[in-house]
Amino acid sequence: MEAEPENLSECFSKLFSPPVSSHLRVVVNQSMTYPAITFCRYPSYKPAVLQKYNLQNIRTTSEWDRFPYDEVTLDKFWNESTYTRAEGYFLSALSGDLPNVENKSAYYFIWGQCHTILPLIQTTSSGKDVGYSVMLYHKETLYNRTENDPEEGWHIFVHPATDPWIESTQEHSGAEESLLLAVGEELHVRIGVQEYRRVDKAGDRCNASLDHSYEEGSELCKMRHLVNEVGCTGPWIPEVGADVPLCNEYETMKNLMKGYLNNDTCGQPCCNCIRPCRSLQFVPYIVKRQPMETTSPNLRFSHIYLFYNSRMVQVAEERLAYDWSLFLSDLGGSLGFLLGLSVLGIIGIVERLIDLLYGNLQPPERNIHQIKTNAPRQLGFSSNNDSVEKVDTICYGKEEKNYVIWRQGEATVLKNLKINHLLTTGQLLNICGERQKED
Repeated sequence: MEAEPENLSECFSKLFSPPVSSHLRVVVNQSMTYPAITFCRYPSYKPAVLQKYNLQNIRTTSEWDRFPYDEVTLDKFWNESTYTRAEGYFLSALSGDLPNVENKSAYYFIWGQCHTILPLIQTTSSGKDVGYSVMLYHKETLYNRTENDPEEGWHIFVHPATDPWIESTQEHSGAEESLLLAVGEELHVRIGVQEYRRVDKAGDRCNASLDHSYEEGSELCKMRHLVNEVGCTGPWIPEVGADVPLCNEYETMKNLMKGYLNNDTCGQPCCNCIRPCRSLQFVPYIVKRQPMETTSPNLRFSHIYLFYNSRMVQVAEERLAYDWSLFLSDLGGSLGFLLGLSVLGIIGIVERLIDLLYGNLQPPERNIHQIKTNAPRQLGFSSNNDSVEKVDTICYGKEEKNYVIWRQGEATVLKNLKINHLLTTGQLLNICGERQKED
């Protein structure tokens, strides 16, 4: 009985803070939205321009001590040293049509200038013919390539269209993974889709808007905090304020680079960004990689196809494992158990009262020793009737619940007797069924 209040309190606790379970299923969509694709060229910076401004490795902070800050701004340097879209981006199409995509470019610190292709339509079928088709080219460049450097080409990042590609974050799904498209290659890539749906609950809120970008919001928050600490910004930093100047001397540039490269920026709780309730992850699978022939030695082409091979999507969905229906069920079970015990107790009390009342209404029972001699007369047996056996005594013992018939000194015991009426001793013996003689 002591466990029931604890069970009820546990039910209330689970109702206000329900557990969460995950379910995996496969969904076949009627239409498919393609992801965004970001292309970053390697090498990311023009070797001749880096040499012009006394730089060899853009990521080495000590080399920025020799940068001529008084002669050139950082904006001008990034525009001059990185590759624009016209310097390597040839054409792109979705579902065989050029107007179905939108192109955007942005500066980055590690990757120079990258170009993103965004889809403008949804497709209702799958296959290479209705996917992305992107052609790129490399003009012949000379640079000192080491053994650890990757070969010339393009690094390709696949990400949701609602989230801009961010090179510094460590939380972006798939951002750290890239496809390498080398110069003179043709690459066929199949795209797999994984969807994750979160539950918006009190301790872990999420945003149900499909246009909400957690990566963009958290990156802006972190960069704003970094810029406020350093006091200046760089061309690759998102716009965090109109009055923030570009860094124009070595110490501030070094602090900005160190904070950016080490991801040493503000996290929670100062950037308490709400995650989306619905997130997508696009997983690329290389189907085929083969050489691509070109007739122009100075324009070395590369070609990539990205497509869905089906309209199936893997959906991992969170669900509340306890709700009002389960609460009412548990509550009814607990109350039913208590009510059942109460009813059984009431029935027992009523039975006891009936026994007491019935016992008071019955005449007092006499014991075997009190009715030995006058039993035949009290039961209506006549000793003068020749057809009736000679009966000395018929008596009933309360403790034994047996009838005992005494005839000429011999005792006959009738066990568990049920008698509606008594006529004669012979009739009594015939009606009463089984009898057992005791010595």
